[in-house]
Amino acid sequence: MSDMTTDTARIAALERHLTELAARVAALEAPPRPVTPAPVGPLLGHGAIMEVLQQRDGPLYAQDTVRGALLYAGAVDFAGAEYTWQIERALPFLLALDTEAVAPLLLALGSPWRLQLVRVLLGGPRSSQQLQEAFGLGSPGQLYHHLKELLAAGIVEQRARSEYRLAGRKNVPFLTILSAALDLKAPGDGASASAPTDGASAPTPG
Repeated sequence: MSDMTTDTARIAALERHLTELAARVAALEAPPRPVTPAPVGPLLGHGAIMEVLQQRDGPLYAQDTVRGALLYAGAVDFAGAEYTWQIERALPFLLALDTEAVAPLLLALGSPWRLQLVRVLLGGPRSSQQLQEAFGLGSPGQLYHHLKELLAAGIVEQRARSEYRLAGRKNVPFLTILSAALDLKAPGDGASASAPTDGASAPTPG
């Protein structure tokens, strides 16, 4: 084979390679294709969730005289950031849960002031100065006291020297606790699920 034929073959191979590269670059730079929403699954049908949970069985869901499962889920959007969460847990697992493992977390949330702090952080990270101004505090001492409790429980994390945010994807779990607390309240005792209130004032720091 002559040198000219070899060069021609090399050039042709190089052109094919360049064409393939150009196609790949164009595919990467092309705008994403619109996503077709998935059809509504059976779990969203009327009564379907309860029916599925009632059918849970087997060693994971049934032990001795207890059987069942609990599920919670949520999809929320804060300042353009979307958070989704869905989790199911077997009843025997929950009944065998070490209460000492969750008590510190519930204790940290057992303060109107700290609940308000977490609600503010749902909207995104805040500096200590922003939090102090949001609650009208003249001294940062009370703020740091409550932040310390939330940090120790792992609910809030410190991003920088004086910036705080809700840890991980804990938006939906926290809101679920608030929702479940309404169901635990005695009828007529304070806030009602059928009569939500907005813009509640900050509690007295304590």
